[in-house]
Amino acid sequence: MWISQINPDWVWQKWESSVVKGGQVTKYARTVKYFPQYEVPNLQKTLGVRFAELVNGVVSEESFISSWLNDFGPLSNTGLQLFRIDELLEEARHVWWVLQVLDVFKRNGLDPESINLIEAERCLVPVPNPLQGLSDLEEEVIAAKYKNAEKLIKNFSHFQGQGQYEWPVLRLASRFVSSAETEWKASYSMLLDNVVATINHYLALNTFIQNQNPQDFPRDVFGRKKSSDDFPYEAVKHKIATVIQPRNLSGYIWLRLQEEFEATTTFSSRKESD
Repeated sequence: MWISQINPDWVWQKWESSVVKGGQVTKYARTVKYFPQYEVPNLQKTLGVRFAELVNGVVSEESFISSWLNDFGPLSNTGLQLFRIDELLEEARHVWWVLQVLDVFKRNGLDPESINLIEAERCLVPVPNPLQGLSDLEEEVIAAKYKNAEKLIKNFSHFQGQGQYEWPVLRLASRFVSSAETEWKASYSMLLDNVVATINHYLALNTFIQNQNPQDFPRDVFGRKKSSDDFPYEAVKHKIATVIQPRNLSGYIWLRLQEEFEATTTFSSRKESD
């Protein structure tokens, strides 16, 4: 079985004119369907950039949340009543940090397939501090919540659900740096393990494999099937393909991050050149 692509029929909904007050999303005007993979193929980068602006104090939390919901929609399909701002902020931090670490790997030519296990343990890599932007109170909560980081690392797959992910990276970093610092030096081995585990968590939670719709209608640049007036049924054939289906916008973003992660290896480069 070969997974060819993200399901081309997958769509998501924006929450246009979202209103955020008192730490809650109180309303939105309407939902608008769109095809993220065609309209925003680098959405993971957009989320990383916008969260960086929040961390650096360029935008407020309310502005970050309302603009994200208006432009792209919620990360999960909880609906307005169950939507939680803290869950979006937590996952945005995970996306932002993983993106930054992958960028560091690329800039320094750190190919995991060419680094042995001893070198990986000894190689200290400066990466962005995942605690940036947290308050002193939030740091104290992290210290209390993540008492046994090593145990959490071994149990990455034991998640409770969307937004309740116990992310050991924060506890590990809090042993060495405070939220006031911008950089954290960690072993390449530890960074690689945590990038893999973080991506695996979200892919397991928010994606699944299925067959693509066999009716192979031509599509426009936004992923919409073209009208049968332009392409009569006699001109449309079938296509059998295994695709990966995001359950929600979170799944789509982490699929794009997985693509970036694969691009850090020479193996990926060889596959593309074959």
